[in-house]
Parts: sequence; C-alpha cells; structure tokens
Amino acid sequence: MYRLFFLLGLFFSLSLTACDDTETCSDCNINNMNNSTNNNTSTNNSSNNAINNQTNNTTNNTTNNMTNNTTNNTTNNTTSGVYVSDSDIWNEGELTVTVESFTAEVTGSPVDFTLYVPSDGGIYPTVIFQHGFLLDATWFSGILTHIASHGFAVVAPQMYSADSNPLGKPNAAEEAITAGEFRDWIVENLQDITSCDVSTELLGIAGHSRGGKVTWLLLSDCPDCAQAVAGIDPVDGTGGPLGGEERVVDGPFDFDFPSLVIGAELSTESVNMFSSACAPEGDNHVQFYEASASVAFHVLALEYGHLDMLDDLESCTICSTCVSGEGDHSLMRKFVAGELVGFFRGSLSGDESSWENLSTEDAPISFEYEDK
Repeated sequence: MYRLFFLLGLFFSLSLTACDDTETCSDCNINNMNNSTNNNTSTNNSSNNAINNQTNNTTNNTTNNMTNNTTNNTTNNTTSGVYVSDSDIWNEGELTVTVESFTAEVTGSPVDFTLYVPSDGGIYPTVIFQHGFLLDATWFSGILTHIASHGFAVVAPQMYSADSNPLGKPNAAEEAITAGEFRDWIVENLQDITSCDVSTELLGIAGHSRGGKVTWLLLSDCPDCAQAVAGIDPVDGTGGPLGGEERVVDGPFDFDFPSLVIGAELSTESVNMFSSACAPEGDNHVQFYEASASVAFHVLALEYGHLDMLDDLESCTICSTCVSGEGDHSLMRKFVAGELVGFFRGSLSGDESSWENLSTEDAPISFEYEDK
C-alpha cells in the first residue's frame, strides 16, 4: 500500500513492506508437525527463516491482511468494514448469535435450512455447512453457533430427511447439484432474510463426512463458487458395495483458494467385524489433503471418532455405527469449531495471522498438524 503525505508543498511516496517472521509451535500436543504457518508476512514463495526447519509456503501476503492466494477475496477490514474477531478461537466469540429456521415452501429455496447470524451490527462473511450422510444439520448447532459468534453468517441446509433410512436418498453427485443450487439461492437472497449485513462475496463452504465430498464435487464443477473450503472428516465413498459412485479425488484439485481438512483418528476403525469404518483408509481426509493445492492445512484429532463433534444427542440411531472416543465430546466440538474459525478468519475475514492458531499449543485436545 502506498500512502501520500503532503509536506511543505512536496509529495513524498512511502512504501510499507513487511519483514519475514515465521513463527513455530513446540510442545503443543502436536505430532509429526510440518508447521509452516504464516504471520502476515510478505514472501516471494521462499523463506530464509530456518527456525525449527519450518518453511513458509504461503505467498504474497501483505501487512494489510490482503492476499493474492485467496482470489476474489476483498477482506481488508480497514476498507471493507468486514468484522474481524480477535477472540480466542477455542471458545465462543463475543457476539450473540440468533438462530432461525426457514422452510423451502416459504422462502422458495431449494431445501429447508437453518441460519446462525450474529445479532450485533457488522459485515459478516458467509459460511455454508453441508451435513453428513443421513444426519440432521441441527445436530451440529454447537459448532455452527461457535463459528457465528466470531463474526460469520452460517447457513446449514437440510439436504433431505434425516430419518436414518438410506433408501430414496440422493447420491453424492445429485446432492452436489442441489447444493450448488442452494449456494446460488443464498448468494441472491441471504441479505433479504437477515437484518445483519452479510457478504456472500466472501463465502466459504464446509462439509462433514459425505457432505465433504458433496462440497468438493460442487467446487470441482464451480471453482468460483467459494473463496475457501473445509472438510470435517470428509469421506470419498462410492455409495456402498452396490453404489458405484465416482470418487471426487481423482488427481489434484485445481483450487486457487485455501483448504482445511480435519480428520478423526478413530474414524478408520469399525465397531465390529460385520461393519465398515465410517471414514475408511483410502477414502478419507488423507486423500483430500494430498489432493489439495497450497495453501492447505491438515489436522488430525487424536482419540476421537467420526461423529464425536456432534451435539450431545438423546437419540441418534446412526451414531452407533461409528467408533466413538472416550474423551469429552464437548472438547472435540471446541476443537473442530476453533479450527474452522481460525481457518475462515484467515481465508475470508482477512486476518491471516489467525492461521497460526490452527497449530497452537492451547488447543482443547491432542492433534497432529501439517500444512503446505
């Protein structure tokens, strides 16, 4: 950025540049770390900073939180007015959240949905959340409220009835088409149904389990439909033994926006010898991250399972089909929500220093971390 000052009738141009200052995290319950987090620095795709053998792979970041790695992302909060929270990502933010449900019949949207928005004034980026197979989007309300409290308008569509019956449900490709239609409807209509100011130009999409696959299918067909993508233990399944669905991971993803992939360690285990794992090896978070282009982040929640980030439910028939961790599930919810807040704050709100929090030592659970 250039600033022009008038002094004694002469114009002087001053150029501000940032120095290279990569930080690292140590002794923070993180295993096999390849931590190359960015501290709002300006680099030329290489870093001479050899602290803890870290390398800075995020490029062209300027001191005004502007980035060329997140295309179509105009998130300089000093000029756009976008709200940027500075609250601890692992706990709910300072904003009060209003939750409201909408039906397709009344709104004309492709599907029913729930909206989580801050009650306070501000301009908030938008996050669309795709639920997992046979799940109810409201079962993620703890995570979604947490995200919204940090300054995001979170929209959770219900893609079909969550009745634990797989018969008659759309396959992943069909669901992705509906998800794209819903995304387009939100872009056109979200501002009309909420009293707060929202930015659908600053839009991220996240998905859990098969909802992750749906999200990546949508963006593979429409890479301009979002400025950031996140998967919560995403599964690239083929629809079961008789499904025959194509995988979305078929070589590198050609996305020029940031990606976050969250895995759960116990999701590769099966509850008994007659069942399969909920996120089997070869079709899970590992493949999604490997196919992601830089900038990308990968975290693995240790000792937790595929559904352990859901709300504490009195009745969830499908929850018994996945191995669950013995730890406090509220901590898993905090961890997943905090990772999403830190990621979207850096990708949509313009505070790239928040990406450093993805590997911070004060996370509520133990996890592994890498980035590129």
